[in-house]
Amino acid sequence: KRTNMGAAESTPSVKGMPPSVRDTFVQHKDIFMNFPSSYHIKGEVVAPWRDGVTTEWNSRYDDLRQVWNAMIDRYPTIIVMCQDEEDVHNTLSFISKNKLPFTVRGGGHSIAGRAVQDGSVLIDLTRLNDVVVGAHSPTTTSTDSHDGEGKGAADSMLLAARVSGGALWSDLDREAAKHKRVVVGGMISSTGVGGLTLGGGIGWLARSYGLSCDAVHDLTLLIPDIEGSGHVTRLTCSSTQNEDLFWAMRGGGHSFSGKLVVTSFTFLLEPSLPSYLFAIYVYPLSVSILQLYHQVTSAPDFPDEMAVYAFLQRDSEGDHECILIACWNGPDSDKGRMLLRPFAEASQLKTSIVEMKPYTHIQSMFDLTNGHGSCRLWKSNFMNDLSVSVLTELSMAVSKCPSPGFTVEIMPLGGKIGKTPSHATPFHHRNAKYEIHCIASWDTVEVAKGKKLREWVSLFGNKMIAHPETATGGYSNYLTADEGARFRASYGENADRLEHILNNIYTYK
Repeated sequence: KRTNMGAAESTPSVKGMPPSVRDTFVQHKDIFMNFPSSYHIKGEVVAPWRDGVTTEWNSRYDDLRQVWNAMIDRYPTIIVMCQDEEDVHNTLSFISKNKLPFTVRGGGHSIAGRAVQDGSVLIDLTRLNDVVVGAHSPTTTSTDSHDGEGKGAADSMLLAARVSGGALWSDLDREAAKHKRVVVGGMISSTGVGGLTLGGGIGWLARSYGLSCDAVHDLTLLIPDIEGSGHVTRLTCSSTQNEDLFWAMRGGGHSFSGKLVVTSFTFLLEPSLPSYLFAIYVYPLSVSILQLYHQVTSAPDFPDEMAVYAFLQRDSEGDHECILIACWNGPDSDKGRMLLRPFAEASQLKTSIVEMKPYTHIQSMFDLTNGHGSCRLWKSNFMNDLSVSVLTELSMAVSKCPSPGFTVEIMPLGGKIGKTPSHATPFHHRNAKYEIHCIASWDTVEVAKGKKLREWVSLFGNKMIAHPETATGGYSNYLTADEGARFRASYGENADRLEHILNNIYTYK
């Protein structure tokens, strides 16, 4: 069945659906119900009510409208589980013809919940998850050269991955590993490739190879006409085709939400090590250990191949701790251990784990604690430095938080990220030294805890913004829906060019 309305509940329910969404569905009920057959949709189409009758709630719809962040509780008019790019094209033709708003879901992992909006058609790309790895001509690259320095002849062969728009990083990591290759992803493998890349993409190997968006060689996107013609423009974007759009999609793609759909990416892959030196160091939380972290990671000779993340949080016993997690992207593990010696020899060290791990294991180690179903709120800031004042503020934020479930993460930047010019893509803050974001999470039933954590995140975020070391804006992948001004500021001097492309999006043919 093209239209799968799922099982009906025994009693009518509209849950928390805004009346305007119900009214929109009722007003357009006939066109929604006829859409799958009229537009030859092969995938599943799910509406709020069984067979369009607004007295029998569709439990399948309720499941599919959920996204990673349980704080997001929104109701699309219909959900289209596209089977392939043709389904996406035909859905956009339907949207164009009827002048309907739409959203797109790849992994649905956005903290802001961009994948779903009240009253919009939700285009779900989950089933477009193919990843194909093959040889690639080394004529051009996106922002820099990929030369495989230090690798053997076979390992230095340039390979690329063609990745469909709904693939997760676990899909891409797994296929790349089969060819002894890697591409910079995030830190949770259940994240969608598309969403992370469109916003930049910071991960374990970013200091070595740059952002996820820097590895994009080309991409394919679909743009629906807004005048009601039903026409959909299909474009390939690269450094030689539709160059403005290619530039915009690599780090500025979230600005185009509801305007287009990226159906595939081609990534240039880097040679991968069989395993990586991976270390975890745990200390009682203190300003002194944070100063050590800053001293080591900000040293002028600190190599691009080393990344050390810091997590400040409360442990299961209620004690406050600092966890340093390091990943060394170098063939000489002894050199990596030497670089990490200051952390291993610190007198405050409680426990440590140092081992060799395959990249796919490193990429998935946070998956279990970052699954769907929890409420989450983040605040992000880029930092030009970490002064004692900032480090003290970070320590106090965690130690004085009135409720557990609050973590501060420090992500190291620099390296290859900063060696790419800030105007090469919309991702402006390439010269920042660190990105800091606070993370609050709680269960949906923990109402009082959620209220305390939301207040604390807001207070902490505003304090960090006021520090002289804080750059304007934040990491667009981590900004929430109510941060419009900071969203534009995150693009810095690139904002005007990005806005110009956005305002002219329907002129591209």
